[in-house]
Amino acid sequence: MALDRLLATENPPIYPLECREAFESCSSQEKLYAYFMSRASYSGTRILLRQVSPESESIFELIIKLSKACDGDWKLLVEQSMIETQDLDHFLDYAAAFLDSIGNYRGYGDTKILPRLQPAAFRKLCSISEDTKHIYASVENQIYSEKAEILGLPQNGGQSEYYPQSPSIMKSEIEAVQDTLSTQGLFLQNTRLKKKEEHGEISYELLLASAERRPSDTPENKVRLENSSVKIQFTYGDHSTELEKVVNHIADATKYSRSQTQTTYLDKNVHHFRSGNMQDHIDASIYWVKDESAPVETFIGFQESYRDPLGLRCEWEGLVAIQNKSETETLGLLAERAKYFIRLLPWCQNDSKAGPGDLGPFESSTFVKPDFVSLQVLAFCTSNQYSGITGPNYRPVRSAHGRKNISLSNRLAAVHFYEQVPFLPAEEVDQYKRLRQSTFNAIVSAHELIGHGCGRLLEQDSTGHCNFDSENPPVSPLTGEPIKTWYTTGKIPKSVFGRIYNAFNECLAESIALVLMSEAEFLEVLGATGSNKTAEDVLYNAYLQTICLALNGLSSYDPAQKRWGQAHDQARFGILKKLLTSDPDLLKLSTHPTDNKPDLTIHLSHTLVPSIAHKAISDLALRLHIYKSTADVTNGSAYFESLTAVDQQSLAWREAVMAQKKPRPLYVMGNTFLDGENVMYKTYPATREALVQSWVERDV
Repeated sequence: MALDRLLATENPPIYPLECREAFESCSSQEKLYAYFMSRASYSGTRILLRQVSPESESIFELIIKLSKACDGDWKLLVEQSMIETQDLDHFLDYAAAFLDSIGNYRGYGDTKILPRLQPAAFRKLCSISEDTKHIYASVENQIYSEKAEILGLPQNGGQSEYYPQSPSIMKSEIEAVQDTLSTQGLFLQNTRLKKKEEHGEISYELLLASAERRPSDTPENKVRLENSSVKIQFTYGDHSTELEKVVNHIADATKYSRSQTQTTYLDKNVHHFRSGNMQDHIDASIYWVKDESAPVETFIGFQESYRDPLGLRCEWEGLVAIQNKSETETLGLLAERAKYFIRLLPWCQNDSKAGPGDLGPFESSTFVKPDFVSLQVLAFCTSNQYSGITGPNYRPVRSAHGRKNISLSNRLAAVHFYEQVPFLPAEEVDQYKRLRQSTFNAIVSAHELIGHGCGRLLEQDSTGHCNFDSENPPVSPLTGEPIKTWYTTGKIPKSVFGRIYNAFNECLAESIALVLMSEAEFLEVLGATGSNKTAEDVLYNAYLQTICLALNGLSSYDPAQKRWGQAHDQARFGILKKLLTSDPDLLKLSTHPTDNKPDLTIHLSHTLVPSIAHKAISDLALRLHIYKSTADVTNGSAYFESLTAVDQQSLAWREAVMAQKKPRPLYVMGNTFLDGENVMYKTYPATREALVQSWVERDV
């Protein structure tokens, strides 16, 4: 990996996630609720930092203290520390990138962020006070170390604080501990695992996130690995200081709850963060789903497992967003008709025996209409600013109670504001720009609502009962023979498919979205057509946009480690490869120089997209869905890993992508402040200095 790839971007583009109009439309009660839930979300910042690297929390403290030392007047710091203006620019580049990702590894791509200023200049900058001097001295080596360039398993040279102080821990050990704990019904989302070696004996310590601390040496807090004498000790109180603050802020928010349903949701979260019991968070998610069309929406806890190398442990995430009422009405229309569109998916059409109300053995016969809302981000404590969210991430809750699909409209707007238009023939650019917002919005809507909302898992419960006729199993549309695999007791897709699951699942959801983009009625419901936008052009643009994103996503692939740094990038690359291998006349990528730098051009056949491209992606969606539905990890993993393998031709495309790459934007969000009984909203300019100041004023 080239060193310059790790360096913080110089003068990065910064986009403000503006929410003033939506916030000012809220009632006083709603503003107070939003304020306290924002405080709860950001109170988890140090949890997230601690999940990234051992040095991240200290670097965060250093940036905040440097800003306070000069009261935000960075020119004064230049004079007092006697550094060059360029050194300050390089520091601000680093600070902005660090705060945007909440850690010294990028939220998108998981690669380490290195500062451009030399250690000597950084050292002089931090000489402003004894405090900053001491902090810098304690982390200088870690800031500049290139040893762990990317997040991942320690055995592969990666960095992972889900396994702190455990450089020798192996994947097989982690899996053995997980299997033991899973059979006991323990959820692992809010845990970290530490390996200990004392006097030649190996043991493991499971750190559970909770405000409460409990004695670790009691019998109920110790178990042994299956068929082994190796001990696993439970230690409660991981992140206890931060979670106590989270609990207090949620308790304050409860005073301004809009309903008993919302109050119960908050109370369950308080119990969860206090005790560390994941069942309380699962119960909270039931009431979260029931709290439909909330004017102020929240999403808080250990939510996403993208950064755990084994895909089970989850990162802290806290969202507070205000409903965009007009866009929510449009999304509600799509949710109303979701079951109709699900019938059009290939595994439903493959079952000739299905009756008018039956979607076949691989699709749930009931579809619980989700709460599908468009929101504007007010506060988002996350390593990666997502444009859409589907939750909760507990399958039994989604099956029994439904789910919420969230589209973040001010984040979506940022995509189109900064998105570069690479690799297109000149004659394609104008239409691409004209249609890209409606196209991308439609893809995200289908991806979140149906892509992550449909499907049925064939499984066996704790009593040995199957949710299908195991004596006469359904016939797989892939083989024409009865299925031979399904989920046995205690198994879920994440545990079965392991590290590839997130990318595998995102590829399935994105493929489903593209399949539905072929339906003119689907596009009409979303308002993606009309006003000089035809269904044919929007469909073509959807494929073109996916191909562009897939190529740009090659930047997150590490050729040295042969590893993808971002699940969505790997997913879209799989779609690109499927299109390239479906028909030689459908898609061609030509490489050529532009201004003495490698470049490439996409040639996509407008006439073949409705037929050949649709058929290819329908086949891809069918395969991924059946593999997932039947727990066929052997064939599913082999297929997906082959599909997303990066060969020499792909590396040539990557070279062009890196040569033409434009920096990803960073995001600056406003803050809310309490003034008596009034809540004030403050915005910040789109600058590096303002991004730092926004974090200083969050006071976390």
